[in-house]
Amino acid sequence: MVQKLFIFFITMFCLNFIYSQTSYSCSRRIICFWNTSIKKYDIDTSYDESSLFFLNKMETMITHTTELQKSTYYIQSKTYNERRALFDFNVISDSGYNYTFMLSEDNKTLSILLFRDGKSILLIFIIKAVF
Repeated sequence: MVQKLFIFFITMFCLNFIYSQTSYSCSRRIICFWNTSIKKYDIDTSYDESSLFFLNKMETMITHTTELQKSTYYIQSKTYNERRALFDFNVISDSGYNYTFMLSEDNKTLSILLFRDGKSILLIFIIKAVF
């Protein structure tokens, strides 16, 4: 009986280790548009939003969940940008769009860079907790 319990707990530990993920709980969304005149992003809108990003353990997929929808992004590549102290993830969404996710090294922001209708848009999510 003890041996069966031991095997059960070892199996559960291994499964938990294999399938663990990192979650980023966000409290605010900031939407910025590229201003070609000053060559900087201008804040267009900023509002409170509860959203959650999940990064799977193998770092092959990011899932973003809000109150209204759930989207999955498949990681194509990951690089570390030492100058900006962040990790860049080039991803493809479940609907086929390309994005660049940028996770700050200090886990304070997660930003998404996208291009739509000839415009460069930067979405900045303020991280309130990592677990």
